[in-house]
Amino acid sequence: ISFSTKSNLLAGLVKINNESTKRWFKSMIESLSHKGKYTNITSALERALYELKHKGRKDALKSIIFLTDGKLDIPGGEAKRLESINFLRTTIIDDYKRCGILIYSIAFTEDSDFALMQFLSQSTGGEYYRAYTTSDLKDSFNSIYNTLEKKQIIKSEEPKAKLAEEEKIPPFIKPELPEKKGINLSLIHI
Repeated sequence: ISFSTKSNLLAGLVKINNESTKRWFKSMIESLSHKGKYTNITSALERALYELKHKGRKDALKSIIFLTDGKLDIPGGEAKRLESINFLRTTIIDDYKRCGILIYSIAFTEDSDFALMQFLSQSTGGEYYRAYTTSDLKDSFNSIYNTLEKKQIIKSEEPKAKLAEEEKIPPFIKPELPEKKGINLSLIHI
């Protein structure tokens, strides 16, 4: 999803699991432009929420990686901007929390709205980063990947514990389940 005056879905949810898809995704990222006049964060996060709620895998740990170089800015002046921020901080963020969707925010300029980005991430259980260099950006993505990988492993183990509890199986006779050799982790769901 790219955003300026409004948000645009560049591609739906796609499983990136082969070289062809990776090349396509990389070309999509490289085609992004920062030349838009506005920074409609509310529209972008609302669109990402819709995509994950209605088109995301039910069993997936859902998260977005939100990158911006500016403050929330929309046509219509300061009153419209404040109304949009309020809608984002209440209605939209409440929906993210209800759905269990994590927001990982990355600010990559000093012009970013750090307070808003921190609020979005902390409210949903995600994390907030500042990445002013290519190295910082790479470190941010690596940190997000590692965090999501740990959360996905924990999530995949929850049903085992729940099953034992629901069936009232005492711990000493709980059946041993084979360890998973890998995990199915989708990193970027935007």
